[in-house]
Amino acid sequence: MEKIKRARVPTAQYLLSMSERQARLISQAVELYARLGTGQFKTLEYFFWSKLKTLNQARPLLEHLQMIKNGSLTVLPGIYMKSVNEEYKILYDLHQVIRHRLAWDRDPECARWTVDFREPLRASKREDLAKIELTTDKKTRKSSKNEAVSSPHQGRRTPTTTCVGRAGEL
Repeated sequence: MEKIKRARVPTAQYLLSMSERQARLISQAVELYARLGTGQFKTLEYFFWSKLKTLNQARPLLEHLQMIKNGSLTVLPGIYMKSVNEEYKILYDLHQVIRHRLAWDRDPECARWTVDFREPLRASKREDLAKIELTTDKKTRKSSKNEAVSSPHQGRRTPTTTCVGRAGEL
């Protein structure tokens, strides 16, 4: 008997308008969720830094969770591995796209060669990378339709100046 091929139904497309701060928070949230999905529970330590005693109490529990999820404290699955759930890959792709756009909007003339400025490397095999564009100029807060660039660094020269600030600073 022949297999019936099902036509791929196009997915709906959505447009979300948000502030720079909202974009940063979404980027951080989806990155955290993707990391937890791959068993990187150590990431949760950042939530306990304010109190060392609490961190020391939480660390063994986080290590226990990591052992349950991954069977190891030292070997973690990478986001690009086949064993990683597709939804975590999609979340990580969202993080990369937002992080990349924010980095170039933050300092377009000073492209440090950090992960923030690299073109997002698609982890998901089922979803295309999301698209993000700057719709208002940061300085004038006026609509700037010409700012929409799929690759914000395309055609720019590598700067020779030294940049101030931390890589990946959100």
